[in-house]
Amino acid sequence: MSQRFLLLFLHAFFFTLLAAVGQSNTVEGIVLEAETGRPIPFAHLSLNEGSQHFLADQAGLFSVESLDSIKQIQVHARHTHESIELSTDSSFAFPLTLELPRIRKFFYSEETTLPAKHLMRWTLEKSRVHHPERLAPYTHETYNKLVLTADSAGVKRMKGLVNRLLSKHTFKKIDNLAGYQHLILSESITEVRYYDELHHDETVTASQFSGIEDPLLLGVNASMQSLSPYESNITLFGDQYISPISRNIIRAYEYVITDSIPLENDTLVMVRFNPSNHARFKSLQGYLFINKNYAVEKAIVQPAIKDISLLMVMENQWVDSLCWFPKATTTYFYKSLTLDKKKTELATIIRTEVIDPKRSPELHPEQFDPVILRWSADSLSQQDSSYWEQQRPTSLSPKDSATYQFYEETGQLKQFEKILNVGELVYFKEIPVGPVSIEADKLVNFNKHEGLRLGIGAHTNDKLIKNVSLGGYLAYGFKDKEGKYGFGGNYTREIPSISKRPVTFSLYHRKDVAESAQEPYALNTFQYPTEWLRHFGVSRMDNIRETTLQMRFQPRTYLQSVVGINISQSAATYPYIFQGESDSLFHYFELQAEARYVFGEKFIEVLEKDFSLGSKHPYLYLRIDQGIKGIAKGEFSYLKLMAKLEHGWKFPRVGHLRFQLSAGNVFGDVPYFKLFTGKGTRGNGGVIHNTFETMGHNEYLSNRFLYLFLSHNFGSFHYTNYKHFNPSIEVAFNTGIGQLTTGSSHQGIAIKTLEKPYFESGFLLNNIIVGKPLGIKTGFGAGAYTRFGPQRLDGGFGKNLFFKFILILKP
Repeated sequence: MSQRFLLLFLHAFFFTLLAAVGQSNTVEGIVLEAETGRPIPFAHLSLNEGSQHFLADQAGLFSVESLDSIKQIQVHARHTHESIELSTDSSFAFPLTLELPRIRKFFYSEETTLPAKHLMRWTLEKSRVHHPERLAPYTHETYNKLVLTADSAGVKRMKGLVNRLLSKHTFKKIDNLAGYQHLILSESITEVRYYDELHHDETVTASQFSGIEDPLLLGVNASMQSLSPYESNITLFGDQYISPISRNIIRAYEYVITDSIPLENDTLVMVRFNPSNHARFKSLQGYLFINKNYAVEKAIVQPAIKDISLLMVMENQWVDSLCWFPKATTTYFYKSLTLDKKKTELATIIRTEVIDPKRSPELHPEQFDPVILRWSADSLSQQDSSYWEQQRPTSLSPKDSATYQFYEETGQLKQFEKILNVGELVYFKEIPVGPVSIEADKLVNFNKHEGLRLGIGAHTNDKLIKNVSLGGYLAYGFKDKEGKYGFGGNYTREIPSISKRPVTFSLYHRKDVAESAQEPYALNTFQYPTEWLRHFGVSRMDNIRETTLQMRFQPRTYLQSVVGINISQSAATYPYIFQGESDSLFHYFELQAEARYVFGEKFIEVLEKDFSLGSKHPYLYLRIDQGIKGIAKGEFSYLKLMAKLEHGWKFPRVGHLRFQLSAGNVFGDVPYFKLFTGKGTRGNGGVIHNTFETMGHNEYLSNRFLYLFLSHNFGSFHYTNYKHFNPSIEVAFNTGIGQLTTGSSHQGIAIKTLEKPYFESGFLLNNIIVGKPLGIKTGFGAGAYTRFGPQRLDGGFGKNLFFKFILILKP
């Protein structure tokens, strides 16, 4: 983003007032970058050689009235300064390209200047007094606005791109895109309640969209930006960056005072900040506007990577004589495309304005649950234009109004939703088609046992029967040449006496294959984005037929539970004899119970579906399977216990440390299918976290085990300016031990045990190549693992060294 050249468009109106105060003049305009035409927020302007000072707003707009005749405007922005002489014409508009010198002033003394670091230390010290949480418990409303736009020529050129995208999903197309409207415009009103960090929520009360009615837009609008610079981590488009006024990080940023802005009631100091050369963390650069009370009144931040066209503008307000509370935040994201052989810049603009913040002592923790954002179809606005005119803090621009009018006249672009459904596939793994939702994860799959697996799965949604879902799937494996199927249904209802959230009752039956000797957590979530790759390498599976009755509920905040009954049979697809019997068909009757506890976990609820935002606290899983002999053909009495603990710590300067500790024990003599393998993934080729990278699939077998997986990512070497190159170093250490006390019961198959501990370590270079194909963040890297200790392979160091690539996908 250019820091030297500005383009100033001034539209000045001069008029004479026949009043006792004499002549009054008004000047209005917008400050833009010469190179890109983007607005420059909070530009400093002064009139008539400094007789009056003022700031442009977040969008670079300004309007000022003076009792004296306005003959000159001085522009100060990004170390630049220039004077503009105004003519006495009644109205005019003209562009100027300015190259301005750097300014260094400070309000404390005309004779001396305090170092910027000293100022920032005082600002950090006062952050306890100025932090928005001092108002808690509080309530307020927000007005949210999302715009996808371009200049007039760019919007017209988008017609071809839009129709090419639509042709992949629908036979429909649009005939024209006028140049005087945005591509997409959405608005929403939300109600916010805040008690503390663990107890807060936001509910969408009204929303409207131009052209598209898709709830994911609301999620983007509400969850991809922060509101206050006082937050420890500032969120820009879903990514978190360390705030320049975070504690214990101030030494890793460099600060320079660039301007002093004397306003009517205060003086603001403009401080430029950027990470120091030795900084190793996800950092920001930009400007802080600090007032005489050492409060951050305004801020401009962007990632400390020059080629990221992402900018966030924040503004605070003094509320109830308690704190500096968020007033408005605007995020700009720019993307350049080549359309019709011409460069077109698309801009996504997300603006949030806080309405009527006030202290609300009537709030209490028991009034909250883990869902921090709720959006339902009922909030899709049916209100008329007068409702929105009352709710908007600022009136719609002519281009905004033209957007709504255009889509009302041409019809809602429902077919555009088919493109946005890619997002729903990523988040919810399903694509709604009227009253039926297609299950995307059933369409295509692959593993070494089935080879390529193709299928189709679907279930009904609330558009057919509310709170009831019926569905099924069919699949075929081209390597095992076996067909699979499953069918069942869910019923959901509120039972406040036993659950904080709606209870779901499930009954399903399936004939399929399942991995042998696995850890079958029903409530499992992946700690790493690489873990889902493990199933590609699974080769040892059993044919199963099972019927399961389950109940899912939430008995306590942050505690999710599943209880159920499972009646099943398994048949080994590999040579196997159990207890000397040649019959490999086994029957089970199980009582199952599982719990998942994640303190502080938060969710977004969209159309009654929950999407986890995770937690900074440990994840704890517990599961019990009780096998009973003599019921429903059950042949075995056993108790299967499993436990897993996951956690991670982020250190601003030294990276991210994560671990997983898992254990299991089977009391009783059971077939291979109900035991535990060593979680080896040597044959996969790719790195799969929380597995043994140098251990083969099914290399070991245990009925009791204890595994530890540990990794530390040191972060980028330096926060580079290269778009497709951002390498980071990761080291890993994995160890485990196990025992098979019933080894004599298993014949016909090679078995190794883990009585002696297993050790391996790894060195990875992540994100050697990074990109974003199909809108999914993708990073490629490589690494090496070595196997050592009592379980090392014969043949020396070379036989125990394994190279792997790493693929990281993030939606």
